[in-house]
Amino acid sequence: DANNGTAAAPFLTLARALSSLTNVTSACSTDVDGVTIHVADGPYEENALPAIASRVTVEGNAADRTAVKIGKSGARIFRLADEGAILRNLTVQNGTVTATGISSGGGNVRLEAGVVTNCVLTGASATKQDSCGLNLSISGGIAVECLLTSPLVGSSPFGAGAHISGGVVSRCVIEKAPNKTGDWPAHGAGVYLTGGVIENSLLTGNVGGYGVLEFNGNGKAVNCTIVGNTPTNAGGGVTVETASASLINCAIFGNGSTAKNEWGSKNEARFFNCAFSSDAAFAGVNSAIKNLTEADFRNYSAGDFRPKRKGALVNAGDNTLYLASNSSEIDLAGSKRIQGKIIDIGCYEASLGNGFTIFVR
Repeated sequence: DANNGTAAAPFLTLARALSSLTNVTSACSTDVDGVTIHVADGPYEENALPAIASRVTVEGNAADRTAVKIGKSGARIFRLADEGAILRNLTVQNGTVTATGISSGGGNVRLEAGVVTNCVLTGASATKQDSCGLNLSISGGIAVECLLTSPLVGSSPFGAGAHISGGVVSRCVIEKAPNKTGDWPAHGAGVYLTGGVIENSLLTGNVGGYGVLEFNGNGKAVNCTIVGNTPTNAGGGVTVETASASLINCAIFGNGSTAKNEWGSKNEARFFNCAFSSDAAFAGVNSAIKNLTEADFRNYSAGDFRPKRKGALVNAGDNTLYLASNSSEIDLAGSKRIQGKIIDIGCYEASLGNGFTIFVR
């Protein structure tokens, strides 16, 4: 379009805005640095956008991250490849992974460096078997306070919700990866890790796969809650294929209520201070809780997985392990971690509350 990208004459498409930065760089013989592209509310059916490889922020409506919807099927939507690149306050949807391999992953977002924050990533798909990370593929940078939901699971993806080979996924919800009947199941229907960290995050409502959260490398999960998923095949709520992975202060419950379904019955020595139900038959010395029940959550049947005060998850974590992981100082709900003397297990910290005052005259 002929507009100039100002507030009075905005560009018609995001592709046009990102392409204009290349033109500016060429004209000025310098790198573009410190540009913000503000996208007005509405749907934008675009894909295969130019990579964000400089200090560029693409942002939507801070008050409603669903007000700006970007994406359509057929190709990847976004690729971030600079430590100063930022996506925020957006819904990115319906992207497609069209090739196998980690670098080809991320139907909605491929994050190599930079930040994705307060975004919804949804509805991604794949055209190839063994694709990596439908909604998100991350090898660097950080994805924080995002909702990864409802990927369209195809043939045996590695991480339908997210594939993590590096970087950090922090304070995110990964949910509703479905099982596709008659097709090969996902490896890590929610998340597949070969490296990197997922911390203070919730995995729930995911179906199918060789593990809803599956490790095959030196990835790490810290203070995550993995509850209410339905694993199938040979996997469990958590499946650890290698002896270099680590799970620290995680709550693992309601994923099938057998040892195989809860933790895949492999590498139990890699679970550090985690919580399970008695049905999980977890025999490792690193288990903090072996009798977790629905009553230990605020309202399990309603999907409120915060720890109930005085429940088994409260003050049951390991501070030393948590602090050594350099994880967030706040939990999934935005509350301070380690209220009192000891951290809670899982992605939520039970609030101590503000108390009340009694007056006497």
